Amino acid sequence: MIQQLRLKFADVFEECARAGAGDSTKFALMLTLKEQGVVDVPFSVPQTKFGLCLTKLNGRTLSAPTSVPFTFKMDIDPAEFMTAPKTP
Repeated sequence: MIQQLRLKFADVFEECARAGAGDSTKFALMLTLKEQGVVDVPFSVPQTKFGLCLTKLNGRTLSAPTSVPFTFKMDIDPAEFMTAPKTP
């Protein structure tokens, strides 16, 4: 599930990493999937700008879980999502 989340929503993770620029605090992203794989109430511990931005994932979908609600944790290091500035 975590790999699918990272791949499917890579653009959201990169956007949120930029939104939290300068804050390199690692955090845990807690997610619950409802029926049909709908992301419900994502939150981060501790709360950071990056983590708060990831509430954009609410309502998006992943593969349907085998049981609902399905809750999981993803440990996030903001440095993993920062992309190098593009040079012309």
